[in-house]
Amino acid sequence: MRFLILPFFLFAGCSEYDIGGTPHTEVPGLNGAVRGQICDASGDAWLNDALVWVEVDLDGDGAFDGTIDTKTDEEGLFLLEGVPMGEQVITVEKGRFHTTIDVNIDTTDVIELATPACIEQKEVTLAVITGDYDSIQNVLTAMGLEYDQYKGRGNNDEYITNLLAKPNKMAEYDIIFFNCGINEIWHDDREQIASNIREYVKDGGSIYTSDWAHGFFEYAYPNAADFWGNDNNPADARVGAKGQVQGKILDKPMKKALGQSKAKLVYDLDSWVVVSEVASDTEILVEGKAVIEDWANNDFTELNDAPLAIRIKKGEGTALYTTFHNEQQISLDMAILLEEIVYSL
Repeated sequence: MRFLILPFFLFAGCSEYDIGGTPHTEVPGLNGAVRGQICDASGDAWLNDALVWVEVDLDGDGAFDGTIDTKTDEEGLFLLEGVPMGEQVITVEKGRFHTTIDVNIDTTDVIELATPACIEQKEVTLAVITGDYDSIQNVLTAMGLEYDQYKGRGNNDEYITNLLAKPNKMAEYDIIFFNCGINEIWHDDREQIASNIREYVKDGGSIYTSDWAHGFFEYAYPNAADFWGNDNNPADARVGAKGQVQGKILDKPMKKALGQSKAKLVYDLDSWVVVSEVASDTEILVEGKAVIEDWANNDFTELNDAPLAIRIKKGEGTALYTTFHNEQQISLDMAILLEEIVYSL
C-alpha cells in the first residue's frame, strides 16, 4: 500500500517494548529512549511490524549479552526504551530486509529522530519468473526492490535452462517468485525441478507461487496441501468461479498491516486454483469461501473456509502459495497483503 511520506512527521503512540536476554531486567546505569518512524525501501510507505532492536550489556561485563527490542505500529512509529548511554547502533529489520541507525544517547529524555529511516534491500537478491496472469514484479518495484527477471511466458524455456535447472544459479537468490501463468514446459522435467526447489528452500531460499503456478509448490511438497482434483493433471485444480470473496485473515502481521481481520479479495476470472485442505504443519494465512464450478454440468459447490494463502517452513527457508495475486482486478486489501507476503519470505 502506497502512502506519500512528507518531509516531517508527527509521533502518535508507540509500540510495546521488551528486553531480550533476561526479560524485564533493566540495563545497568543510566538509560535513554529513541523514538522514530520507519519507511519501506521505496520511501513511499510506512513499515508496520518491523523489529527495532539494539544490543546491550545486561550484566555490565563489557560484552553484549542481550537485546532491547520493540516493533513499529501501523504508521511505522516506534519507541525504543532502556537504551544505554553512548554511541549506539539501532537495527531495523522486517523479513530479509534491514537498515541501521546510528544514534548518540546523551540524555535520559526521549531522543526524537528528525527524519524517517527506510529499510534497504542491500544484499537481498530476488528473481522473478514472468507469467501471463500475475505481475508480482510490479509489487516489488512499488516497494522499491530490485530483481532479476526470467521469461516464463509463451514457449520460452529461459526460466528452466538459466535458472531452475541450475541449483547453483538458484542459490544466488534469496527469494524466487513464480508468477501465475508460467508456461508448462517445465513439466517434462518436473521431478528434477521439484527436487531443486526442495534443496533450494532447505538451504535457506524462499519461493512465492501464485494460482496456476501451484505445481511448483505442489510437486516440491506433495504432502503440504491437497489441491482440488487429480494431482497428476494441473488443470483439475482450476475450478474456482470468478467473484468477490471475503477473506478471513489468520496471519497476525497481515492483520496488523490491514488494520482488520477481513480482506476484500477479487477473482475476476474463472478457473483459479482451489486448495481443498492442508497438512497440520502448513500455515493458513488467509481463508474464505471458494465457489467450485463444474463446467460440464454447470453446477456450483461452495467450499467454506478454503485456504486462500498458505505457507510452510522447510529447513532454513519458506515456501508460499497464494490464490490471489497482482492483476487488473487487484483490490487495495490485496495489494497490502501481497506486500506483507513479500516481507514474510
